[in-house]
Amino acid sequence: MNVTIPYSPRKQQAFIHTELDKHRFSVLCCHRRFGKTVMLINHLIKCCMMNRNHQPRFAYIAPTYSQAKKIAWDYLKFYTKPLMTWGGSRNESELRIDLFNGSRVQIFGADNPDSIRGMGFDGVVLDEYAIMSPRVWTEIIRPAVSDKLGWVLFIGTPMGHNQFWEVYDYAQRGHKDWYGKLYRSSDTKVIPEEELEQARQIMTPEQYEQEFECSFTAAVSGSYYGRLITKADKDGRIGYVPVD
Repeated sequence: MNVTIPYSPRKQQAFIHTELDKHRFSVLCCHRRFGKTVMLINHLIKCCMMNRNHQPRFAYIAPTYSQAKKIAWDYLKFYTKPLMTWGGSRNESELRIDLFNGSRVQIFGADNPDSIRGMGFDGVVLDEYAIMSPRVWTEIIRPAVSDKLGWVLFIGTPMGHNQFWEVYDYAQRGHKDWYGKLYRSSDTKVIPEEELEQARQIMTPEQYEQEFECSFTAAVSGSYYGRLITKADKDGRIGYVPVD
């Protein structure tokens, strides 16, 4: 019996699914309304079906438990519904889906990181990592994927030079097993130009650059050269050079 999941990824999303399979640690910086939550939930479901480990475990983590429940739980139930015809169970109180093959996806909030401590995962999504405590990654998640050699995906939109920028910058430096990619609205064409123009009229240039063009410097309070640095980055005039 064949079961079809009601998910048709856009071109960029299909490319991301392929790239995530190639790297253990990935950092994706995506503009607002890119469709990342739907993409992430479906990637977790795909991993549940493809993983050959015994009872594979996957986690989706949002900044708060309430936010995770509002944003991701309905998506997870919707996209796994066709698979439930083969068996499995759904736990509303623990925001957990157990599929027929023994795999599990569970939703957590980073506002209570110690509730995750001690668990082991084959894969973890950290959604909007920019507004999580850095210890969620270093103290909780990094050890949690060690024994299974699990993968971790950081994803979000810039909010200045914080922990999200740090992992994105680290991924950009070519470290083994790391992958980083940035998706601006001007490149993806996901949002109609007319809608973007209306957003420009309401938002400040700095806000627009941060939310839709994924600038890490544009909206930094007190930044004198944010716009110039953002333009230099878009023009490809910022890179890595040997120390003089």
